[in-house]
Amino acid sequence: MSAVLPPGVDPTASIGDRTTIHRLAQVSEHARIGSECVLHAGAFIGRNVLLGPNCVVQDEAVVQESTLVEEAVRIGRGAVLANRVSDHFDGLVVRAHAVIGAGARCVGPAQIGRWAVVAPGALVMDDVPDFAVVEGSPAHRSGWVGRAGYRLTRQRDGTWLCPKTGERYTEVDGVLVLAV
Repeated sequence: MSAVLPPGVDPTASIGDRTTIHRLAQVSEHARIGSECVLHAGAFIGRNVLLGPNCVVQDEAVVQESTLVEEAVRIGRGAVLANRVSDHFDGLVVRAHAVIGAGARCVGPAQIGRWAVVAPGALVMDDVPDFAVVEGSPAHRSGWVGRAGYRLTRQRDGTWLCPKTGERYTEVDGVLVLAV
C-alpha cells in the first residue's frame, strides 16, 4: 500500500517516516527527505536534494538542486542553499547538526562543517570548518560553538570551553576538535 503524497510533492520524491510537510511546501523530482523532518510553509526542496533525518527547513527557505544536507540540520526562514554552475560540479554539502540562520545565503561548491553556525544574513561561498560561527558578507569566522550550541570561550591554557557542558576543545591550524 503506497502513501498519498501531500500537494506539492513530486511523485518521484522519497519522503521518510514521520516527516511533516506543511502547506505550500514543495519537494521536487528525485529529492530524498529523511525521517522525522519538518518542512515549513513555503519551503522549497529542489531536484536531487538529499535531506537527512531530523532536519528542519523553516518557512520560505530554499534548498536548490543537488545539495546534500546531513542529519539534524536547521535551516532558517528565508535561507537559500544554492550551487554555482560550473564545468566541474561538486555541490553544496551541509554537515550534521549545522545551523543556517534566517536569510543566510550559502553557495556551493562549499562544505559547511558539523555543528557550524551560519549567522542570519551571512553570505557563505567557501568552506566553513566544523564548530565555526561565521557571519557577514562575505562570511568570516567570528568564533566557535560547541556541540550544545553555545559559544565557546577561550581559556588561559589555549583551549576552548563550552559554558553549558564543560566540554573542552582545542584549535590547531584553524581546526577545532573536541579534547579527550
